[in-house]
Amino acid sequence: MPNIICDFCSSIPVRWRYPAATFAVSVVVFADDWAACDTCHELLERDDRDALLQRSAALAPAPLTELPEGLRQAMIAPIHREFFKYRHGVGVPHVE
Repeated sequence: MPNIICDFCSSIPVRWRYPAATFAVSVVVFADDWAACDTCHELLERDDRDALLQRSAALAPAPLTELPEGLRQAMIAPIHREFFKYRHGVGVPHVE
């Protein structure tokens, strides 16, 4: 069974989940809860959206890693905006 990765930075392990309604950005649909590692959880709890975006762009998986970081941030930012709009509730411990 594959490890669940953080939906923000692709790190493991995931220790938190954030309830969110299903939403779409362009043609990609994002459904249900979002997984978060401890670092992203801390940034979410502090509502440090800039640092979360920077972390997400810096640790983005391939093929995004081949793009300039500014472009990665520009691609990720609308997804984060929608997450914050459709998030409903606080982070809760993730149980596998």
